[in-house]
Amino acid sequence: MPVHSLLWTFVPQWPPAASPARPRRLRRYTYLLAIGLACSTHPHERAGAEEPAAETPAPTVAPSPAATPALPKEARDAAEKGLADFRAEQFEEARQEFSRMIELAPNHPMGWANLGAVEYRLNALNEAEEDLKKAVHLDPAAASAWLTLGIIYYQKSDLDGSLAALSQAVYLEPNVARNHLYLGVLVRKKGWLDAAGDELRRAVELDENYAEAHFNLAILYLEQKPAAVELARRHYFRALKLGAQSDPDLDRALRPAPANPGVPNN
Repeated sequence: MPVHSLLWTFVPQWPPAASPARPRRLRRYTYLLAIGLACSTHPHERAGAEEPAAETPAPTVAPSPAATPALPKEARDAAEKGLADFRAEQFEEARQEFSRMIELAPNHPMGWANLGAVEYRLNALNEAEEDLKKAVHLDPAAASAWLTLGIIYYQKSDLDGSLAALSQAVYLEPNVARNHLYLGVLVRKKGWLDAAGDELRRAVELDENYAEAHFNLAILYLEQKPAAVELARRHYFRALKLGAQSDPDLDRALRPAPANPGVPNN
């Protein structure tokens, strides 16, 4: 693997398939942005929506390629060891390797971005936030680092900060489905249901096999007044076919009621 491809390797992509138990009330069914780090692209927990949204900030201008310094061999070795440790879920060891990489190349965004992701995995949110802010300062075009910052701000209930960071990720990588999914979840929590629908539908357009986008669209359609039940059913069962876990309350809301053999049909 070329070393430069390690640059944003460790961006947390939300919980793995074995997600925590989900709440029972239908109004609570929307995926959370961040409840743990995994080498996965699938968010699985959910939360409600309440507050109004702030304006989306203007995007940051990306630097020229020459702005990123070359890595010395020792720093590349530390990066590769850190990657191997991370994949083995040896996060303390990965933290040490990326800290060493930063000592050897303090002005390279790679070390800060990957250290921030490791800190996030270790639930050191404040440290992860500072590391990732340094990464995007050194490379404002690092879309995945912006995405991770959006997760952290979400967990800290800084929804305006999360909106700014996730909007930046979408601006920098507009054709990445997961960016639209996570922004859709965030703006739904902020109360922008129409905008949430736009982002989730865009995620499905970009990746028809994105189970989480279908699942969230099903939830959103059920929340509409009046509920768009047929659209919700279509996306829910598509999500199940793609591997999403079924949910008892959504099943009750969307599966046809079984016929009662004791009641004659008129």
